[in-house]
Amino acid sequence: MKLALTYSAWLEMRQIPVSTTREIGQAILDLKRDPHPVGRDEVPGQRGCFRLPVEGFWVLYHVGAAEDAITVLGVLGERSPTLH
Repeated sequence: MKLALTYSAWLEMRQIPVSTTREIGQAILDLKRDPHPVGRDEVPGQRGCFRLPVEGFWVLYHVGAAEDAITVLGVLGERSPTLH
């Protein structure tokens, strides 16, 4: 399975403390093995888009229709605005 990270998601991760970034990074890598982990929610009205809570942040990602690719779209704080 292919795993990609958008530039805006990378920029958002740069704003997060290093200790939390490690946890988020590991959760993102784990998506490659299991794109539907326990705790993830589907984004309403957005087919194939999910959000996964990690250490007070949401990893927003898309799973391709054939489940052969995952794209991380953003890493958002609970109350922080997105860079999009």
